[in-house]
Amino acid sequence: YEGHLTMTRDQEDDDKLQVGIDYAKNKGVIDPHFVPSPYQEIDVLGQTPDQVSDVIFQSVPLKGGNSASAVIVLVGLSGTGKGTTV
Repeated sequence: YEGHLTMTRDQEDDDKLQVGIDYAKNKGVIDPHFVPSPYQEIDVLGQTPDQVSDVIFQSVPLKGGNSASAVIVLVGLSGTGKGTTV
């Protein structure tokens, strides 16, 4: 039963995330034709949120110096540390 609830919540989160991404594309924040990079798995076990964030930022190619920006989407099942990392 609890597993089903978790899976249902994860699907609802997935749907909401897609709505947000579509909104960002419509507003021009994300190029509507952008093809995202493949997911990068990060083993968060035993790492602090700062350490996980460092791994994430090291993998994001930024161009433009101090004016550079990026959209990072964290994905994963419930309880995997996405909210803690943010």
